[in-house]
Amino acid sequence: MKNEQKRRSHINNQFLSKNIKFNYFDAIEPNKVDELSEQLSIPLINTNLTGGEKGCLLSHAALWKKMLDENLDYIAIFEDDIFLAEDANYFLSMSDWIPQNVDILKIEAFADDVMIKLHSKIKINNKRKLYALKERHLGTGGYIIFKQGAKNILDYIRSLQEITPIDNIIFEKYIANHDVYQMFPALCIQDFIYNKENINFLSGLQHEREIRQNKEINNISIKYGILCKVRREILRLFFQLYNLHYKIWKRKIKFR
Repeated sequence: MKNEQKRRSHINNQFLSKNIKFNYFDAIEPNKVDELSEQLSIPLINTNLTGGEKGCLLSHAALWKKMLDENLDYIAIFEDDIFLAEDANYFLSMSDWIPQNVDILKIEAFADDVMIKLHSKIKINNKRKLYALKERHLGTGGYIIFKQGAKNILDYIRSLQEITPIDNIIFEKYIANHDVYQMFPALCIQDFIYNKENINFLSGLQHEREIRQNKEINNISIKYGILCKVRREILRLFFQLYNLHYKIWKRKIKFR
């Protein structure tokens, strides 16, 4: 956020030490949410999002709109607590490595492993490859979005009956009908994942999100029994066979 000088110093070091040009974009404050929601034609009435989550969603949408208004081919978006790989300069300063058929490319490591489409492999160089995501890989710590991808995702969000967190929309719901690619190994990672035991930058948004999720969980009554355990085992075997048949593969994702 605007006054967090420690974060700004960190992100300066990450990009400038690797000679990567970048610009700051201050996150949308909760008191600006209604105004920007109207400007972007993204209604936030039917949603359980916190004020911070609404601001986060609109911050990303505003950047996509800015890219389209300025007729940019693509834009790379990062959170201010990320760590960059040593070879990030090549991937963030040039575009000749980017395949033409990729609209959204996630370049961060968030989960330990992800489900990918096995035959979607695109080799970038001897170290890095891209695969299309089959299932969710949350987080918006770092991704590259291209002109057509920005148009598509804005239209998609405007069509939703219920607005959920931005990473849930892009990297879970949207991938059901669109190819979103993941870089292996990842090019960046957020502090709270990279330094789990000694977090440098506490996230107010993450705290808000946990409170909301706990409330939602507490409103659901779940009863576990033998029948549920049997059912879970049957489903597990079913999905193993399904994934094998449709060439879906779980792959570890690392940052380096």
